[in-house]
Amino acid sequence: MPHMHTRLVAERIAKSRRSVLLLGPRQVGKSTSCRALDPDRYVDLADQAEFLSYSKAPARLRRELEAGPARGLVVIDEVQRVPGLLNTIQSILDAP
Repeated sequence: MPHMHTRLVAERIAKSRRSVLLLGPRQVGKSTSCRALDPDRYVDLADQAEFLSYSKAPARLRRELEAGPARGLVVIDEVQRVPGLLNTIQSILDAP
């Protein structure tokens, strides 16, 4: 993604109060842009070990977030690889 697009994406994500789903074709810089946001937690489901771990236990995300510092920016890259994780994410977002 050219620098201007990266800045625009970062601004929109920073303004968001809940969740953002960033979609686009392969190899346009989505992951690079998300890493540049310096998230508090970055889950890379393209990594085979991470993929297998979250596939077996999607609730792991909740445990990790509850055990860590106050919630900040969490990026889950390649979330479509573990559809069951979306239920966990929805539950986390719906919690008071």
